[in-house]
Amino acid sequence: MDLDESESSHRTAVAAGVSPELDELKRQYHGLEHLLDEVAKRLVLEVPEWARIYVTHCVFYPQLGFLTVVTLNPTTRRSNYEGEGMDDEWNQMFVTEGNIYYKNGRMKEMDHDVGDLYCMISGKHEIDTVVEDD
Repeated sequence: MDLDESESSHRTAVAAGVSPELDELKRQYHGLEHLLDEVAKRLVLEVPEWARIYVTHCVFYPQLGFLTVVTLNPTTRRSNYEGEGMDDEWNQMFVTEGNIYYKNGRMKEMDHDVGDLYCMISGKHEIDTVVEDD
């Protein structure tokens, strides 16, 4: 058991080296920020040139998956870009102060290819904890 991680996350955490599969999931999860930066850079090049300033980044939320973030027009309270000129559908998931979060083809691919690492890690923690307790 990793006592420091368990304390900071308020749940039981399995120490590194106990499960190679869990270690790999954690490594991938910790690399998500870099991966999302790269995906956002590629996505920006795919949208129409006029829309590039509005697609700010991509994010990952557990259980929601990967999302594209677009700025909100403060005057109209509408998205500055809604996927126009793309070959896929951009579905609005939710709105926060200043941003709209979309699920589009690229994000669906990420959901499929990468998956919900956070939930996989949490599930693996629970399985390993049960096995350790037996």
